[in-house]
Formats: sequence, C-alpha cells, structure tokens
Amino acid sequence: MLGNTTVSVLAATVFMNGEFMTLDSRKPRAEALAVRDGRIAAVGSQAEVRAAVGEVSEVVDLGGRTVLPGFIDAHVHMVWTGMAMQGVDLVDAPSIEAVLDLVRTRATKTPKGEWICGNGYDEGVLAERRPPTLAELDSVAPDHPVLLRERGGHSCVVNSAALRRMALPLRTPTGLLQGDANQRALAAMGAELPVERRCEAIRLAAQRAAEKGVTTVHALEGGNRDDEPELRCLMAGDLPVRVVPYPITEDVEWVKSLGLPRIGGCLLLDGAIEAHTAALFEPYADAPGELGKLYHTREELAQFVRSAHDAGLQIAVHAVGERAIQQFLDVLEPVLVRSPRDHRHRIEHFIVPTADQIARVARLGVAVCAQPTFERLWGGEQGGFARRLGPSRMKRTTPLRSLLDAGALVAGGSDSYVSPLDPLLGIHSAVNHPNPAQRLTVPEALRLFTLHAARIAFEDHLKGSLEVGKLADFVVLARNPLVVAPNRLKDLEVLKTYVGGSKVAP
Repeated sequence: MLGNTTVSVLAATVFMNGEFMTLDSRKPRAEALAVRDGRIAAVGSQAEVRAAVGEVSEVVDLGGRTVLPGFIDAHVHMVWTGMAMQGVDLVDAPSIEAVLDLVRTRATKTPKGEWICGNGYDEGVLAERRPPTLAELDSVAPDHPVLLRERGGHSCVVNSAALRRMALPLRTPTGLLQGDANQRALAAMGAELPVERRCEAIRLAAQRAAEKGVTTVHALEGGNRDDEPELRCLMAGDLPVRVVPYPITEDVEWVKSLGLPRIGGCLLLDGAIEAHTAALFEPYADAPGELGKLYHTREELAQFVRSAHDAGLQIAVHAVGERAIQQFLDVLEPVLVRSPRDHRHRIEHFIVPTADQIARVARLGVAVCAQPTFERLWGGEQGGFARRLGPSRMKRTTPLRSLLDAGALVAGGSDSYVSPLDPLLGIHSAVNHPNPAQRLTVPEALRLFTLHAARIAFEDHLKGSLEVGKLADFVVLARNPLVVAPNRLKDLEVLKTYVGGSKVAP
C-alpha cells in the first residue's frame, strides 16, 4: 500500500492534444502539460512532456481544445454574489411595476418576517428613471423587511419593516439610502444573517466562479471583527476555487492577528458615478453643484495608510472619481518616499482619472484593479457615464490602454455582484471598449485576468501562466480566443476548469 501511494504521488497526469496558450513569453505555445502533486511538472510538445515526467498515471485527451491559465477575478464580493444568486434578480426589470411584481411574487413564497433582498435595479434602465419608493414596497410586501440594491451597489431602497428591523437612526420618507446610510443599512441587514447563510452564499459564489473558468478569486469581504466568521469560511480551503481574502477594514491589528498580508479591500474613499457619490473635481453633468463625496478626511486616510504600510501590509482602496484618486495618491506618496518597498498597493476601479494621475500611479508603482465590464453596462455615448459625466469626461472612463501604455500594472475584476462574475465578459469588454482609444488586444485583455491578476496579489510565482513549478490551475475553452471575432469573445464556452490538476467544473 505504501508503495502504491508513493507511485501515485510521483506519477503524473498528462493532458495531451491541446492547444495550450501558456502566457509564458519564453514558451507561448504547447501541445501537452503534465501535472504532479497539484503543480505543473512539464509543458511542451507531447514527446517532450512524456519524456520529462516518466511515470504516468492518467492521460487526458483534450481533443484539440484551447487551454489557458485559470482566470483570476481580482475583485469579487463573494457573500453578496451568493446572496444575489439567492435573492430577487432585478437586473432586467424594465420598470418599477416589474420590480414590484418580482418583490410581490417573492413575498408570497417567503415566511412573514424574513428578509427579501433584491439586487441590480438600474435607474437608467427603469422607465420611470427613479427607484421604487418605501410606500410602493410597503404595498407589495408589508409583512417582510425588504432591501433592494441598485446595480452599482452604492444605494438601496428599503420598506418600513426593514427600517424598523434595522433599528438605525435613518430617516428616509422615500426609502432611498445612499453613501454612509447605504453602508450602515447593508451592515445591519448582514448582521441579522446567520453565519451558515453567509458561508452558503460564499460556496454558491465559488461554484459560479469555477463554472466561469475562474480558479482564483480575490474576495473583498468583511467590515469589522464581527465579520471574522465569513473570513474564516473563505480561508478554510474547502471551496472549489482558491481565495485571496482582502478584509475591508482599517483595523491593522486585527488583520495582522488573522495572519493576512493585505488590508482595505473595497475600502470606500468615495462612492459611485451612478449614485452621484464618486468624488469629482467638477460637478456632475446632470446634477449641477454636485461634486460627490470623500468618505475620509485627509488626516484619517493618511493615518491609516501610514499604519498599514509600516506594518508591511498591501493596501487596497476603492477610488472612482479623480478627487478620491488624488486624495489617496497625495497621502501615499510621502509614505513611499520615506519607506520604499515593493508594495503593489491597489486602487480599485480608477474610473475617472486625469492623465497626470495615470502617469503618477505608474511612477509610484500603484496597481489598478479595473472592471472592464462597467463600460459595457454604463459606457458609450448613450450610457450612464455619459449622462452623469457629459461627453468630455465620458471619454476618460476606464482608461485601460492609457494605463498599459504608461507602464502601470492593471488587473481585471468583475466587482460581482455589480457585474457578472464572468472573466470572458470582462475580456470581451476590454477588447470592445466603447472608446476605441482605450481598447486592448486580446492577449492584453487575457493578461488582465491571468498573469496581471496574479501579480497584483504577489502570486505571479504561483499563478497566471502555465509554467513548470506553478500551480496546475487552467481552463479549457471550446475555441481559441485569438481566432474568434472580437465581438463574440463573450460567447466563448468554458468546457472544464481545473484547480491543482483536478476538475472542479462542470
């Protein structure tokens, strides 16, 4: 028995007859790959791989299919993604009446007193160009607390039962909660959900990720020490995909006690364009006088950045508008001058930067985690960014080409649940950016969700390309993304997903 066990560990599984796109510049193409003990043991021609590995336990014929490194989604809210999968899907609702019908139907199937959570309504899509009101929600679900999140996640609407249940000092005759009120409402509702339900949401999100070819998720979760159980769920190692947790907190000592090297996650420096809360230098085009909001004073942010950097932690912050981006860079630069190191501090979103800020992040070594699919949702001349920002600033949003040309490290994320947890849709969106000047080539877009996403988390020695010694995480596609029409990239089919050489989906 011991001898057989030794053989099984030393023997390799060989994946043959594939079109391997390794994303390794030294060996960009291969025909076969061998896996031993969860890592890549050999990659090259079929003859080279067989000669390199010796003992073979299994041969998998890929039938000529295309194989890529496993996708890495560098920005996911796993609890809320799973909750959205269980909740009321409002993404395609065309009107308030349609939203109310969906809530009414869910109320008939939900025991009285239990929460009804809906996700994804978009004022720009709803015929009335406004969210539903507290009174309208009361009319269809008077016996249930109801909370509906708008598509961008930075505002929500609640009914009277939800306000009573949350017991927060929030006054809103319309039921609309924005900015800090939105965050407090979500935290209050989340605190009522048992740990088991939150962990089940994480499992649902992880399985969805595997089905989409994702092998690693950067999970931006938690807001305080009360959220430690869900972080423990993420760190337990029993999910079908690998997880890199980014705790959304400013509590440096807590993060250090968890043994994590990173902090902040989606720590909000400002809000969102669609909610008029992203912090801009000039007023919104459709809201004269409104500049958005900075959620921290300069002194508060500087203290956090100094503390986290000096503790050796990687910092990640949410900054959408140029005023929030400027605030972060202004407090970070003197810290880096005083204490330089390979920090890879991250700005999440970076949607409306100035040209100077693009050059500055490259110079300071600040990484950007971008969401290309946001341009598919809100970009273009008829999209929400154009309505909110006007034609000039609209052309500056999600500047992928400019960032890469400046030499910045850019990774790709979905911000799921805000946009679908689907890296091929993100790749499609980067290649088909509504602003032609910001479009990427297919290889560049692939790297956003593979090698660059590994690098942004200090994991490029383990992930992101198919190289000997790296983790055997890869995805099998029905077709080669380099030969399909650019406008069909989103339609590519994920056939199989492997983590450590073991199939995790379908």
